[in-house]
Amino acid sequence: MSYELAMKTNLKIIGIEDDLSKVAKSRRLLNAAGIYGEKSVSFPVLSAIYLSVNILRNLIVSDKMLISGKLPTAAEEIYRVLKPFGGVAMLGVDKGNEDLLLQWLNWSGNNDWEIRQNRWAIIIRGAIKGAGEWTHLYSDPGNTSCSNDAIKGPLQIQWFGRPGPLEMINRHSRPMSTLFKHGRLFIPGDNRVICVDGYNGTPLWKRFIPDSRVLGALKDCGTMAVADDYLYVAAGRWLWD
Repeated sequence: MSYELAMKTNLKIIGIEDDLSKVAKSRRLLNAAGIYGEKSVSFPVLSAIYLSVNILRNLIVSDKMLISGKLPTAAEEIYRVLKPFGGVAMLGVDKGNEDLLLQWLNWSGNNDWEIRQNRWAIIIRGAIKGAGEWTHLYSDPGNTSCSNDAIKGPLQIQWFGRPGPLEMINRHSRPMSTLFKHGRLFIPGDNRVICVDGYNGTPLWKRFIPDSRVLGALKDCGTMAVADDYLYVAAGRWLWD
């Protein structure tokens, strides 16, 4: 499965396996195919899906139930590491074990899943209950500087890396603030906007917008606002959407 995903996608893939002999075999075969490391495929030795960072993974795939008839790791662990706003878990379903799978899914306390006819349980995670947003320079049209986020600590670093400083404006020049909506960060750069996944930093898109560079935004007004379907950017005498 890791091989097929590596060949057909650009995903960074982590194989989960607690059988040392299977781990060694997988590493050997993937290395012989030229994709171990080269295609960001790795196979650490893990007893389950206990990965350190919560709500980070785009896709979780398991064929354990399809092959052995046994349930995968606890359903709440799947939800713990699956990112909100579109993270997908695909679980193979052995014929005749649909009731067992339904019971397993119900243990998670979540309802955003469905079982398809192709013998795969498809779990698509929605928004985090109580999560806030930041759609204008000072949070909202009323400039409240409050995200209305009901999520409490403890806090941790979710991801670190791109987009980096190369295309950014020095923060001490007080440019437009980064916006957050539906799991995405809209980052104002140097005459451009960069959009990344707010939960794992995956670059989604980037657009060059002439004359959109603004310094000292706090002395004037915000130049970006995001709604459900559009991002609005004031640039010079133009409004981009």
